[in-house]
Amino acid sequence: MFSLAQVADPHVSPLPRPTPLELCNKRVLGYLSWTLRRKHIHRKEVLTALTADLVAAAPDHVAVVGDLTNISLPAEFPPALAWLQGLGDPDRVSVVPGNHDAYVPLPWNGTIALWRRYMRGDDRPADHAPRGTDDYPWLRVRGPVAVIGVSTAVPTLPFFATGKVGEPQLARLESLLHEQGRAGRFRVVLIHHPPIDELTKWRKRLTDSGRFAQLIARAGAELILHGHTHTATIASMPGPDAPVPVVSVTSASSNGGEDETLRARYNVFRIERRDGRWDIDLEIRGLQADGSIGAVDRSPLKVS
Repeated sequence: MFSLAQVADPHVSPLPRPTPLELCNKRVLGYLSWTLRRKHIHRKEVLTALTADLVAAAPDHVAVVGDLTNISLPAEFPPALAWLQGLGDPDRVSVVPGNHDAYVPLPWNGTIALWRRYMRGDDRPADHAPRGTDDYPWLRVRGPVAVIGVSTAVPTLPFFATGKVGEPQLARLESLLHEQGRAGRFRVVLIHHPPIDELTKWRKRLTDSGRFAQLIARAGAELILHGHTHTATIASMPGPDAPVPVVSVTSASSNGGEDETLRARYNVFRIERRDGRWDIDLEIRGLQADGSIGAVDRSPLKVS
């Protein structure tokens, strides 16, 4: 049995104080949103408690599906790295970026490059990490599981939070899925934006979701994990032989505001090969009313 944890949208806080120059772009809107609303929802103490519970659970691998930062200030990336280091060794933790990690065009060094050890594919040298979509998707094989990281993080216009995979990345993803399928591995695709349009608003959608869906219908996968929506959902999309589960989880730092279903959660998938098929048991743990982290549900994963 192999255990894989899913964490999404930690939005590590507190937000560093931006300079006036850093707000002379789209960031000013995100800063206003943080100041007026989001800082009351994304709480450091919640993320700290959830992280401690996850570390104690000791899954075999942890998948972080984007939005570690809030408005991609350069000063946000070192605290996000410190949080990743608290999750575990880079060989046991994989990361894909989200739209908040690419809020505006950024220099590579000093920002996402700090997370490079958590995004390096098995075929890359120790000092390498994806710099742009040309380096994605990456592949990390862990036991019977093939973890494939896809980037949808692109800077967008104000009021938009869309993502894009892009044709070159789609072509490489299809090749990897076929290759790892022939090897008999359990294929997990990590992607920040949901690949199903109905799961998010139009202005926050994956713009090439149709092409992604066609790819999955041809190549297949055993599990797709995403973030972005800050909601916990289990959906599916057609595969060549059976529906492919598409699973999201709430923000790892959310106190839920007025909606307890939006409280911080993380998922643990227990994956096992039985009688020629993959069985997936899903355990959900999350923030309780008293501020502790506890069990929410555990059951076999069933797609809708």
